[in-house]
Amino acid sequence: MSRSRKKIPVFKNTDKSAKRYANHAVRHRTTEFVLKGNAYKKCYPSWNICEHTGRWTLEDALKTYHDPIEGKRFRKYWKTEKEFVNYWRRETLQK
Repeated sequence: MSRSRKKIPVFKNTDKSAKRYANHAVRHRTTEFVLKGNAYKKCYPSWNICEHTGRWTLEDALKTYHDPIEGKRFRKYWKTEKEFVNYWRRETLQK
């Protein structure tokens, strides 16, 4: 089965400790009934797992890259604009 790419550029920054806590809450839940299928998803609210989600268009990314103060940390790792655009595509469109 082939994987399709996203149409809308979204950047997600997930918190590993929140995922661990959610997994712990689901596994150690004391209930009288056994969870069947994907019913475990209803035990813990999923919006607590993802800490930051936002749209990051290519125009916004290039503005950030060319900004003298904010773009310094990006230019440290990606020397050329082409390398930065490849990073943007990998992080936003393929996940």
